[in-house]
Amino acid sequence: MRHEKIIQSRRQGGIRFPRLRTAVMIIAAVAFLWFLLPIVVGVLNVGNAMGLCVCAVVFLTACFGGRLTERGGIFRMIYYAIVLLLGLGVIWAGILSGLMVWGLSNTVRADEENIPVIVLGCQVKGDVPSTELQRRINTAAEYLHAHPDAVCIASGGQGAGENRSEAAVIAEGLQKQGISADRILLEDTSVNTRQNLQNSARLLEEHNLGSKAAIVTDEYHQYRAGFLARRVGLTPRAVNVDTLVYIFPACYMRELLAITKDLVIR
Repeated sequence: MRHEKIIQSRRQGGIRFPRLRTAVMIIAAVAFLWFLLPIVVGVLNVGNAMGLCVCAVVFLTACFGGRLTERGGIFRMIYYAIVLLLGLGVIWAGILSGLMVWGLSNTVRADEENIPVIVLGCQVKGDVPSTELQRRINTAAEYLHAHPDAVCIASGGQGAGENRSEAAVIAEGLQKQGISADRILLEDTSVNTRQNLQNSARLLEEHNLGSKAAIVTDEYHQYRAGFLARRVGLTPRAVNVDTLVYIFPACYMRELLAITKDLVIR
């Protein structure tokens, strides 16, 4: 009787415990909706696209995996390979998420009152900063008002759909909030975070500003920015910008992929 129940359970979905199977399907469905959220506001990138694909695979594996195991042979091997990869992916995502949270704590210390600040660029729509970039500008302005002797590096080149460099837009936004132009250095040739920090480190050296730098960027981005900064000889500190809730899923998954890439490719 027990053997028959196990067989029936496998036929229903590949997970021996029906409640576990149902829980996995519910979690996958909720996560799928979570990754759909950014699309509602027009954000679709590799992050939420990847998240949607993973959620779909989890849901389908929980729902139909039993049919693969029932057929045996190569189909069973495929099922267990998928489960193994998903499990390893969850563990890896958990590790990186922990590091991302840890990166938020590396804030400016009391004895580092006026260290230079690097504002990392983000999308500009024509001549207008995206909401995410505007929040970075606002946070940088607060820091610079609170630390009147600090110099700022506005970092970011000009990308597709941008009429000016991100650095120029950052500098303009800071000046509108009362930050003097002579406190702002432009780094306007970079196209990614790695180059942002390489070029900014070079500017700090050229102006004899030392190796310490307060990096203004979104919370999810702070850990990766920090370890890339260390690679180019900087001693980074975090000035965290709250990430908008409705774009966080796309940003979070994209950042997991980016961290993995940067850990592998030095």
